Amino acid sequence: MPTDEDRPASDWNFATTGWTMVFSAVDVNNQPAREEFARLYWFPLYAFARRRGNSPAAAEDAVQSFLGRILNDGSLGLMAQTGGRFRDVLRESFKNELTDAFRRDNTRKRRPPGGFVYIDAVDLEARFAMEPADSRTPEGAYDRLCARALLDAVADRLRHEDPAVGHPGLFSHLMDCLNSDPDREVHAAVAARLGLDEGSLRNMVPPFRRRFRVLFRQYVAATLSDSGRVDDEIRDLRAAVSK
Repeated sequence: MPTDEDRPASDWNFATTGWTMVFSAVDVNNQPAREEFARLYWFPLYAFARRRGNSPAAAEDAVQSFLGRILNDGSLGLMAQTGGRFRDVLRESFKNELTDAFRRDNTRKRRPPGGFVYIDAVDLEARFAMEPADSRTPEGAYDRLCARALLDAVADRLRHEDPAVGHPGLFSHLMDCLNSDPDREVHAAVAARLGLDEGSLRNMVPPFRRRFRVLFRQYVAATLSDSGRVDDEIRDLRAAVSK
């Protein structure tokens, strides 16, 4: 039986060295990886465009055009040749997109050959309005949202990976226990509400933490060209979220 470290975190092939997410999304036949890639970076890019002064419509159009283009014209594969942290490479490429006057002023011509990227319907501006006040630069806020997106992706993966912890109330409690143990009274109250033995609930916490950390590490590694920098990137992402 495979261990936690051996099980894949998603449809990405984690045996690939460096930037696994990128290489998987480049494959036009790997639709799950392409959709997950777009879903992961859609909102960070949208918020970045909005914080740089673009209107909601212009920001949405820019992200849609940008992702559609790089997923269909080979640009994503070329990005992989630059190395480094993918979120940085993606941001700088998108910044060029935003400052390209021709693309900005000619919406009709911006439609990529492969069509627009599919993304689940979501009110982007409503979500943007709910973002906390942030005095950081657009780049700093973008880093925070990229970190948040990775955490959310891992949580979503873990929620569907193990039906035993998929109950909303139980999953929420286990997420609250990721970094510290709540008071015994809280454990007891949750256990009673869910019809679980308090000891059994406590025993779920350590493996849940371990699996979350394994998955998060795999997701982070998939965004780097150098797997030896995973620990540094995790520290940077934690700092980005906590600021």
